[in-house]
Amino acid sequence: MKIVFVVLAACFQLVRSSSILVDWSSTTVAESIAYVLDYAPAVGNPPAGSSLNSSARQALITDTIPACEYTVYLSAIMPDGKRRHVTKKTIYSSPLPPILDSIETGEHEATVSYFPPKEANITFHIGESINFFLQLKLVAL
Repeated sequence: MKIVFVVLAACFQLVRSSSILVDWSSTTVAESIAYVLDYAPAVGNPPAGSSLNSSARQALITDTIPACEYTVYLSAIMPDGKRRHVTKKTIYSSPLPPILDSIETGEHEATVSYFPPKEANITFHIGESINFFLQLKLVAL
């Protein structure tokens, strides 16, 4: 299946590998001296079981297995050395980026053609957020 979009205006971020962003800013433990980040499967960086600074509110786990379900555990280390459970989340790692087929440019637009990654049976959603602006016109082949 070949997907083609005509891009009228865009801002992109380069994805080098599969990753997971873990955010616990709403469940912080004020008296903690550190956090311990653990996850399964134990494939990624920082390694599972890594210690994080007590001021950390999120962590980016890179080099994960693409499009794989991960279970992430976060514990706070208390001044007495004991651990306190903070959160447990089930999160899918990001898929590998699509495979670029071609880019054709015109005076005011560009046509980007790509194939989905071969490793997973996934679909892509292109949307808008505060930091991302994209206008698309779908071209049927």
